[in-house]
Amino acid sequence: YWSELATVDYQSSDYSNALKSINEAIKLDAENLEFYNERGSYYLANKEYDKALEDCNKVIKMDSENLRAY
Repeated sequence: YWSELATVDYQSSDYSNALKSINEAIKLDAENLEFYNERGSYYLANKEYDKALEDCNKVIKMDSENLRAY
């Protein structure tokens, strides 16, 4: 639910709400790397480059073959 809501907000350029929703998704499933990939994209769109890089690095550390994180 939260991930889907985040996607809708992101597509509407409502990055603040997209970040709030994806953070809720991460709270429920902190092992889901796709959520970190999504949040990294949302941070990037919101010009929060350091946070985007942190999420990408986290994904790479957990799965070095995850190409989206690069």
